[in-house]
Amino acid sequence: MNIEENSLNVLRRQLTTWLFVILVVSFSIFGAYYLIQNIILLALVHFFLVMINALYFVLIVKKIYKYSLFMGLYLVYIVFSIFFIILNAVIMGQHESQFSSLWLFVLPIATMAFTNYKMAFYISIVSALSQLIIMLLWRIFEASVYIPISGKQIYIVNFLTILTVIVACVYSFYSAWRMNMIKEILGKSNIKIETKIKEFEKYQKIYNQIIACFEEKKLYENPELTLSEVAEHLNTNVTYIQRALKYHRQDANFNNFVNQYRISAIKKAIAQEEHNKYTIGYLYQMAGFRYQSTFNKVFKQFEGMTPSEYISLLKSKSKKERGRKKS
Repeated sequence: MNIEENSLNVLRRQLTTWLFVILVVSFSIFGAYYLIQNIILLALVHFFLVMINALYFVLIVKKIYKYSLFMGLYLVYIVFSIFFIILNAVIMGQHESQFSSLWLFVLPIATMAFTNYKMAFYISIVSALSQLIIMLLWRIFEASVYIPISGKQIYIVNFLTILTVIVACVYSFYSAWRMNMIKEILGKSNIKIETKIKEFEKYQKIYNQIIACFEEKKLYENPELTLSEVAEHLNTNVTYIQRALKYHRQDANFNNFVNQYRISAIKKAIAQEEHNKYTIGYLYQMAGFRYQSTFNKVFKQFEGMTPSEYISLLKSKSKKERGRKKS
């Protein structure tokens, strides 16, 4: 699972947890009201809904699902919910409460928030068909199934239905907005990351070409070497050369990069005792320095000492090593 999927799953878990809390509380209120009013059948229907939503709440809070498992469980939840919504609507009856099927509108909205628009479209069709089934069942059973309740009870039930449906819908819309906002942010972040990776790979390739060119062709030996000449050797442009060096050597401009190769070449020559065969002037000119003052300044900048001090230090170390071997 990548970072984007993990972030979305964490947010989805948080949002769905609170939605099921809302649903558990809502159906508990209905169940308690029907129980108090001694309407046992409707109380049982709503307590079954409480149990279903509580079960899903526990599954989500315990974090025992992946997205694929969540989708499977969600579809099962939709089936159970539609069944009990239809059952409740039929029991209430058309003449008692036409608001009892309003919960069918919550399902596609919640689906849009927590799954995807395609699934929400399918659930919308199922909800619409369910409403037709309810209307058909009302005509079939007419007054023989629904439970007569008083006008005051109907008023309270309708008020609670509208209130809880509005709360559930508003929260579902809010969840959809949050999910889309996070998807957009993560999408932009991924684009930036991918761009950075491609940019890094591009300049990594150019940097490797620079290194190979300097080591094989020894461009640094040219005292008049410029960025343009290096770019020409690599069939690229000056800007890319500068950026490649900056990506891999934050403290190195082009001159420092070239001078490091020149100093390394001189140190290698000194280590091979070529300074005993040739003058220092010859060595630094062969390495690409034109003037001794420039060479001395750059050498001290890189090594922290003058060339003569460096040679003396090497001689001293060499004598000590020879003395150890003799002893």
